[in-house]
Amino acid sequence: MLVQAPRRWVSSPLGVNILLALCGESSPTISRYIQINKLIKGKKEVTTKNIVYHSPCLKPEHFIRDSNLEINYVKTGKLDVFKHWMQELQMTENIEKQFPTNTKLILRNLSIVKGLWDLSETSAGPLMKIYNSFNYTQDVKYDARILVLPLQNLDFKLVIIVPNEVDVLNNLFEKLNTKGLTAAINSVQPLFTATSELKAPCVNIVSEIGLQCQNTNSIVDKTAAQAGIAKIDNTGVHLEVVTSIYSALSKTTSINEGSKVENPFYFAVTYQDTPIFTGQYSQD
Repeated sequence: MLVQAPRRWVSSPLGVNILLALCGESSPTISRYIQINKLIKGKKEVTTKNIVYHSPCLKPEHFIRDSNLEINYVKTGKLDVFKHWMQELQMTENIEKQFPTNTKLILRNLSIVKGLWDLSETSAGPLMKIYNSFNYTQDVKYDARILVLPLQNLDFKLVIIVPNEVDVLNNLFEKLNTKGLTAAINSVQPLFTATSELKAPCVNIVSEIGLQCQNTNSIVDKTAAQAGIAKIDNTGVHLEVVTSIYSALSKTTSINEGSKVENPFYFAVTYQDTPIFTGQYSQD
């Protein structure tokens, strides 16, 4: 659950659910993302890495509950050792600001997706699908609800939910996140589909967000944080998100509710039917 975010942000449900599985959480949503993680192994469009730091007072068996998930890097020691280590891995965001000095455990996931637009459907250029409905007014008015822009690997798509009535917008984004792309499209009734020349938005995001995770593991605090970038243009997409779930000897400060944005565009990069990255941007 997103609890703090700027006007433009990017997030990785894939990264969050991998880390929750790593520390012993289970749910149908987590299971779905673990299956997705297996399916994308070896795909050139996606990279995922898991990183663990823990203080000497903790043993791995205290917090690693899913031994089937690959851990790429492990480090033990004081927090300053972790900071130097992150710099070596070129993860140089403001760690001092993010983690308390008494942090004893950090679980991190780095997820990256890169892809070019699919050019195969027409020699004139790439195509996108527009899913829309209509309102009965003096004239019939068609309103675009969902845009689907395919990448070269057709298992991956950029999905954009177009600003509309607040309840329609939020319901579509919620449906996409919880049920998948097909369910979101099917919820648009009556539904009309059109094909159009692909016109990608120009999006350039650098964001840090707070998340509230529904977990029960007493070792790991419920607060997670994500830092990410998103670049979308007329060539394709490039998104990178670092997800962190951590535990300190004392409680961390609470995170305030995020700012409200009028008429936002929601977006997602999906693998098959499932969003592995999500975000928000506005045109103002």
